[in-house]
Amino acid sequence: TMVLARFVLGEPLGLWKSLGALVALAGMIFIVAHGNLTALLQLKLNAGELWIVGSAFCWGLYTVLLRRAKFGIELLPMVVLLLGAGALVALPFHVWELFNDERSAMDVDSLLALAYLAGPGGALMYYLYNKSVQTLGASRASMLLYLQTVFVAMLAYLLLGEGLHDYDLVGAAFIVAGIVLATMVKPRPAQPRVA
Repeated sequence: TMVLARFVLGEPLGLWKSLGALVALAGMIFIVAHGNLTALLQLKLNAGELWIVGSAFCWGLYTVLLRRAKFGIELLPMVVLLLGAGALVALPFHVWELFNDERSAMDVDSLLALAYLAGPGGALMYYLYNKSVQTLGASRASMLLYLQTVFVAMLAYLLLGEGLHDYDLVGAAFIVAGIVLATMVKPRPAQPRVA
């Protein structure tokens, strides 16, 4: 997103912002690799993971275009339109799954998960993210996405009873440090030369 914002929006890509992004990325990788960075050497990408990389690029493009475009529509109605369009696109695939995949039966747990995705996991998240892009700019707002890894680890601990490990805490510290570097540290203005 930072690179796209630099070329599409002209947002500066300074040293502190770049360094912060790298530090936060290192923290996220440390958590995902469970502190075992040698496991990354054995990483094998499959088609599903390449789809994830493609979707991350699309999200970055969405963020940049959201900042650039002037839709002439308030933020909340725009989010409703986006979510409605997404639901319409997904509907045929969902109907197909209902009739062809026994795991797609709608039981109480499925309905609760769907309610979460429709509310705080979907509509509220989109609204707040779009608001942060308006307020902070595309590249600074995108830095906040690194916090998802920290929140997933915390929620797994609180809701699923999973343990918090040293690598979770170290990775979270790197992510927070990276976000602080990228969003709060401002470069010093150049001092005029005395002749």
